Amino acid sequence: MKMYAQENALIRAAYRNDFFGPYRGREGDDGMSSPPIYRFDETAHLASGELPDRGDAVPPRAEREPHLMQPHARTTRSAPESFGMVEHATTSGRPQNRVLNSVKTNGRWLPLDVAGLASSVISEKQNPSPMGKAAIASNALFLGGSLTHIANLHDLRPLAQASRAMTFAGMGVGTGLDIAQLVSDAKDLKANPNDEQAKWNVGNSAARLGLGIGAAAAAVFCPPAALVPLLVPDFAQIHQAISLRRQETDLRAQGRDVEADAIHAEYQLAALNSTPLVNLFAPVYTHRMQPEVMAFEASQGNKPGGAPMGDISPDAIGSKAVLQYYGQALDQRARAFGEGALPSLKKAAQEAGADSVTAIIHAPQQFDWPGSNGAPMRIFDRAIIATYSAKTDSMHAEFFGKDKGGVFRLPYLNQGTDLGGRSKNIVVVNRSASDQAPVKFDLDAYTNDRTGSVILVDPDRSVV
Repeated sequence: MKMYAQENALIRAAYRNDFFGPYRGREGDDGMSSPPIYRFDETAHLASGELPDRGDAVPPRAEREPHLMQPHARTTRSAPESFGMVEHATTSGRPQNRVLNSVKTNGRWLPLDVAGLASSVISEKQNPSPMGKAAIASNALFLGGSLTHIANLHDLRPLAQASRAMTFAGMGVGTGLDIAQLVSDAKDLKANPNDEQAKWNVGNSAARLGLGIGAAAAAVFCPPAALVPLLVPDFAQIHQAISLRRQETDLRAQGRDVEADAIHAEYQLAALNSTPLVNLFAPVYTHRMQPEVMAFEASQGNKPGGAPMGDISPDAIGSKAVLQYYGQALDQRARAFGEGALPSLKKAAQEAGADSVTAIIHAPQQFDWPGSNGAPMRIFDRAIIATYSAKTDSMHAEFFGKDKGGVFRLPYLNQGTDLGGRSKNIVVVNRSASDQAPVKFDLDAYTNDRTGSVILVDPDRSVV
């Protein structure tokens, strides 16, 4: 998944004005215009006992008496109601006041840095990856730069340089992540050139990288421009949400509500991930909103991008996720298959004058990762039996699996098949078109019929 908590590193670096030459002091270093500052120089008038009229603006001390200005003087601001801002040069004061003022003035990015680091740590814990570790490093460097900036109470140049160095390092790692994301998306597109989502991912990653660089450049002249990329939606996720919504609608039309519910959860995630600012907290809400079956698969060691797993181990069959997702989903797929096969089997029964027509087919069932556009999650090796009964004019279908010998065994008659009398029951056995190896069926209830009411059609000789 994309790490939305790792917003473009150029944005923060530019908005902090770390691009703009040597260190220029702590207050007003955001490059924004501010009201005129009027100053009083009380020190210069101590000898005479006079103070200037507070209604008159006094030129800045640096212009009037530069010899009185000390390097790295700590400045604090006050704003009497009758005047504009008043700035006093001082190197003393209560420590708690200095810290508070420093946090207020220089801690603009601290909440975002803390949130970004926390989100990247959560994301890496959920889905370990080299990019996740790089995101942690980038956010940690940004946070270190912010804390050093705040802690530099006396404007010491070494601390200022250290803060700027950490910011630039975080910027470099973060920009590298953006480039790596673009490269990864490009590889996916190369492997799947007809995948529409892959095309949107490449376009979105390229646009966001270019937008971040452009915003950083624009911030030289207008610092708030650095925030523009944070306010732009993720168009790849918008396309993903639209696609998932269509998948959900199609599944519900087939009566496959369990799978549709899982797709709906992914649709909601895509909608949130496309929303500016909200997507910065994707690692926090993703884990809670993901379909339960994905948590089950993770507990089994199954991960997106890996080889799909097969049948579920006996110790996990009783899991709530297995029963509620795979069990119900297979039942719903069987009903959907039966509804689709009803017209052809009914026609075959009418033309042959049969009381029932049964189709038995090897039909492996692949479950994809919800919202993955076809990445296989688990494949169940199953066969399906579907029977049309002319007597009830109804269809019954269900899946059945292999026994320990690798043979698909069905020891009972399917619902809708009545032996004996003058009944005529046609049973057609086929293997899947994708089968490379022979498939074997053990149909004791049909092959052991002694009434002569079963007509078995087995062109591939699959019945043993």
